[in-house]
Amino acid sequence: MRMSNDPNTAMQEAARQLDRLTGPVQSWRRLLPLAFIILSLFALVLLPLIVRQKTRLLRSEMETYVGPAELLVDDFQTTLSSELSLIIAFQATEQRQFQTSYQSAVDEEARTYARLKPIAGRISPEFQDRLETLQLAQKRWHSSVTTSEFIRRSLPSPIFLYQLFQVHPLLSETLSAAENLKKEARAAMAERQEAIAATEQRNVRISLTLTFLALISALLVAWLGRRMRLLAEEAQRQRGEAVRETDRANEARAAAEAAEKRAAFLADASRELTSTLDQQAILVRLSQLCVPQLADFCLIDDVSVEGDISRVALAHRKEAKQAWLDQPGATPSYGALPLIRDLIENPRMIMLGEVPDDLRSCLGRADRADSSSILEPRSLMIVPLIARNQITGLVILASAESRRPFTDVDLQLAQELALRAALARDNARLYSDSQQAVRSREEILAIVSHDLRSPLTTISVTTSMMLEMPPPPEEIPENLQVIRTSAKQMARLITDLLDVTRIDSGHRLPIDPQPIEVDRFINEVTGVFRPQAQARRITLTSSVPDQPVVIDGDHDRLVQALSNLVGNALKFTPEGGTVSIKVESQESQAVFSVSDNGPGIEAENLNSIFEPYWQMKRTARMGAGLGLPIARGIIEAHGGKIWVESSPEKGTTFFFSVPLQTIATSAASSI
Repeated sequence: MRMSNDPNTAMQEAARQLDRLTGPVQSWRRLLPLAFIILSLFALVLLPLIVRQKTRLLRSEMETYVGPAELLVDDFQTTLSSELSLIIAFQATEQRQFQTSYQSAVDEEARTYARLKPIAGRISPEFQDRLETLQLAQKRWHSSVTTSEFIRRSLPSPIFLYQLFQVHPLLSETLSAAENLKKEARAAMAERQEAIAATEQRNVRISLTLTFLALISALLVAWLGRRMRLLAEEAQRQRGEAVRETDRANEARAAAEAAEKRAAFLADASRELTSTLDQQAILVRLSQLCVPQLADFCLIDDVSVEGDISRVALAHRKEAKQAWLDQPGATPSYGALPLIRDLIENPRMIMLGEVPDDLRSCLGRADRADSSSILEPRSLMIVPLIARNQITGLVILASAESRRPFTDVDLQLAQELALRAALARDNARLYSDSQQAVRSREEILAIVSHDLRSPLTTISVTTSMMLEMPPPPEEIPENLQVIRTSAKQMARLITDLLDVTRIDSGHRLPIDPQPIEVDRFINEVTGVFRPQAQARRITLTSSVPDQPVVIDGDHDRLVQALSNLVGNALKFTPEGGTVSIKVESQESQAVFSVSDNGPGIEAENLNSIFEPYWQMKRTARMGAGLGLPIARGIIEAHGGKIWVESSPEKGTTFFFSVPLQTIATSAASSI
């Protein structure tokens, strides 16, 4: 039968088919199978009850009469068998206990017989006959025992054996009668078990027959119902299929539109984020893209290499709260929260259906205790900004007034945005670094060119004068000394450039370790710089341990490293200031320090001062920026380390360590 594609038409056609099928059916054709089914079901209900009643009676007889009778006969047979043993024991030992035991056995048999007699007729007529036969045989046996005086007195052995031989057949007859009675009890048990099995088999056969006939009748009745049901189901199926197809089409259309919108949004976001090379502007645009597309408000925090957190951008869908967040106020500090520390150490995206109280209080302004009640965050998404496998920031997206629940699709979209923002920010940073590197190298090239040109000009002018106008013989050594000094300056600068190149390539500077006495080493360096310090009225002091301290190191290289530090200290110390050199013995190493009371170094520059060619703005063109990188390379080549501590306007102290050859006690002395 062909059905229409329209659900309403299909239902109408199914109803018409149902009317056509049920109209011609006669009443008797429906009632007869139904009546037979009812009777069959009634019989199926009664038959098990009848069978259960019959089998219950049989089982009751087995449990009440047959089973106990079999056990009693078995006990009777056991007791009867023990009588002969008791008679022999008494004749052998003449002990009265055996007489007593024999009499107890006889009494026990009498009691057993008394218990069997009332139920014998209920078990079977054969069992009752066997019981009477046993009783007669038992009486004859007991009478012979009494007559022979087996249990009254001890008889001579020959007489006892002779008389026992005469009466033993009576005992055998009695035991045989007991065995026959036991067999009859077993037969009665088996007969009832067979009757139960036969009854149950008949019940099964009758039940199967009735069930089969009832099923045939049910099939006849169900045929019409099935035909009607099939028509109704077909109509319902077509209607449901049409509804499902419509739902699937709507879902597919909605999914396609959502995917298209996300793709368009991400494309626009990529253009927005890559349209500038300003890192701050990129993060501001990211916050504006997230609100209100993804969240009610967005907070973006920068994460430094050390794990410090600072707020760099924010956006709120409401202008009043945006202005409230933009007001000057201390940035909330939540970097110590376990959740945030775990995110920084193991970067991943998380979605929180409920905002923890400790995090909620840190989302607004630090100077306002009611920040959480003003912002009212209900759920959060936290997405890390990752560039070059390093976390650089955190994007916190919050749902508040809109009560919008975040989904996995939102989390995935936030991840895509964060990925694009991190990439754009990293590109901007690389561009800025490259521009800075280009400017720095240009400045360094200019400084190096100037530093090389000055001694080269001196050499050229001096040699030209000596060739064109030969000086008097007494002035020639002085002119040659000028040339030699200028050449050494050029060689030193070239050596520094080569050392920095070696360090940049990942190689350690070559050293030749020899024992060095620290006090002589310090005196040598201070002696070189003392005239320069005196010329600028700077106090140059040194402090070494009282007892001799010997280190393992390359003398020339260590002089170069310490000279670079002392030279920098003198360069940045104002007139009238102080530069101190100090050596302390600590465990297996000597720690050198060079301190000044100059302007100090800003905290953000402490990690950059050991980079080649790096210079602070205020010290531009005061050198090539190679001294500190070379000093670090020399110290690390000795197996030590170098570090700096500084406070703006209070001065700077450089430290470095070198392995000791001997350990001496420290004491301060001023030179």
